Amino acid sequence: MARASDESQSPMRFTGGIRTPLGFNATWPFIVLEPSTEGLRVRLRWGFLAFGIPDLDEEPILWSEVSRAELAGWPLGGKGVRFETDRGAFVFWSFSAQEVLRAVEGLTQPGTVQRGKPKRIWLRP
Repeated sequence: MARASDESQSPMRFTGGIRTPLGFNATWPFIVLEPSTEGLRVRLRWGFLAFGIPDLDEEPILWSEVSRAELAGWPLGGKGVRFETDRGAFVFWSFSAQEVLRAVEGLTQPGTVQRGKPKRIWLRP
């Protein structure tokens, strides 16, 4: 009996928090970021909680919509990845921000991922 154990078919999934363009905040572990060859899917970990939150769309953000991805830092020490997209900028906060950035770098167009000192995030993503 064959088993479906092909690792390339299992999606990448990161758990974290988010700061959206409209000011919605969710802390770890309520947000899931799923990068794939098509783009990014950002969703609440438990879907029923998304009712009435317009920032979290069921449609993935295509890579063609992502213009920039870079490390971000919160003044109190948090780390994340800031994404600039055609839909607005958002920050995905994660304990594994470097891993998220590496995963995204392997999927996006060259030049999208910016390396360097983390951008400080205060009130707006």
